[in-house]
Amino acid sequence: IYALDAANGNLLWKYATGGYIVGSPAIQNGVLYIGSYDHNIYALNTTNGELIWKYTTGGVVSSTAALARGYLYIGSADSNLYTLNATSGELVWKYATGGEVASSPALTKWAVMFGSNDGKVYALDTLTGMLRWSYQTGDKVVSSPAMAHNTLYVGSYDHIVYAFGPAVENPPPPQVWPIWLLAV
Repeated sequence: IYALDAANGNLLWKYATGGYIVGSPAIQNGVLYIGSYDHNIYALNTTNGELIWKYTTGGVVSSTAALARGYLYIGSADSNLYTLNATSGELVWKYATGGEVASSPALTKWAVMFGSNDGKVYALDTLTGMLRWSYQTGDKVVSSPAMAHNTLYVGSYDHIVYAFGPAVENPPPPQVWPIWLLAV
């Protein structure tokens, strides 16, 4: 990880993880959060690059973290979505899917939503990690979902862009299906 001075491009600090970094950093309250191919999630001080905490998952972490209300949500190649306390790095809960979670999560007040290589789009309760709903697509879901106007958009390797809404919010519907599909 390299931190550069925005005014002149000079190096402010750098931090070496034990593997590749493919996700984007998430920054909040002076802390930078990043996953690495070394199976770790790192929290670094944005001022000096010092390690605040490190959490080890069971697989490569290529997902970009999402942050809300003191929690960090991030996927791993060990088929889990992890929720960590953003301050301490302690595990709050994790949810096992049927495939790698490279997708970066999208958040609403009530749900954390993401895709998995098992071909499903998942929506979990942000506080408990309980499944609110899932939807099976025709292939793996590596893309990161995006929320706009109470609608969730996500692409799949089946060459379809799915749009779910507005029922993705609380309370969850008994059945979830896309409001439209776009084959690309």
